[in-house]
Amino acid sequence: FKHWGDNFMVRDSEGNFAAGGKTSFENPSWGTLSRSFTVSDEESQGENTKSLLFGALEIEATETWSLRGIVQGNRWSHEVVDILPTGIQSDNQTMPRLWRNIINEDFDFSGAIDSTTDFGIGESDHTLLVIGQYQDFDNFEARQDDGNRPNLDVFNPVYGYDGPVNPLPWRTNRKNQGSSWSVSAQDHMKFFEGQFQVILGARYDDYESQEINHITGTPVPGDKDSGSETTYKGGLIYKFNEDMSIY
Repeated sequence: FKHWGDNFMVRDSEGNFAAGGKTSFENPSWGTLSRSFTVSDEESQGENTKSLLFGALEIEATETWSLRGIVQGNRWSHEVVDILPTGIQSDNQTMPRLWRNIINEDFDFSGAIDSTTDFGIGESDHTLLVIGQYQDFDNFEARQDDGNRPNLDVFNPVYGYDGPVNPLPWRTNRKNQGSSWSVSAQDHMKFFEGQFQVILGARYDDYESQEINHITGTPVPGDKDSGSETTYKGGLIYKFNEDMSIY
C-alpha cells in the first residue's frame, strides 16, 4: 500500500472514503490508517537455524616438510509460513493476499589438505606445493502457495487466518545435490641464489550436480551437469636487485 502514488484516500464531509483524484468532496481530508495496522498476519511465523563446523590443523613434520588440513560443514534450515499482500484493488481499500509455506534445507561440506616441501637439486632450490580439495552440497526447497485468501480491508483489517483447510500440493519440491574435487601441484624453482625463478604447475578439476524430484526421488531430466578440466600455469621471475624484479 506504500506504492499507491497519487491514489490517496480522502474523506468527504459525511466521513466516507474514496480514491483521491477521482472525486471531489467538500472539505476533503487525508484518509488515515490505524496505528496498529500492518500487512502481516498474526499467524505468520518463521524459523531460521544456522550451524557451522570448522576445523584446521597444521603440522610441521620435518624442517623441510609441512602439512595443513581444513574441514568445514554448513547447515541452514529455514521455514516460513506467512500471508502477504499482493496489491491493492480498484476500490483502493482492500488488498488480495497470498498464503505461502516455504521450507529450505541446505547442507555443504568442504575439505582441503596441502603439502609444502623444500628440497634442492644441484644448484637449484625447490618448493613443491601439492593441494587436494573436495566439496559436497545438498540443497532442498519446497513451497506451497494459496492465493484464494480473504482480502484485507486496510480500514477494518481482520487477522487470524491460519492457512488453507485442505492440504495444498507442493508447487516446488526439489533437491539439488552435487560434488566437486580437485588436485593441483606447483614447483617453485630458484636458480643463482634466487636471481632467476621458474614456476610451473597443473590442476585437475572434476564436478557433477543433479536436481532431484524430492517426492519421487528420481532425477529431473535435463538438469544434470558434470565435467572435468585440466589447467596449467607457468611463470618466470628475474631479480635485478633486492628492490626490482620482473615477472
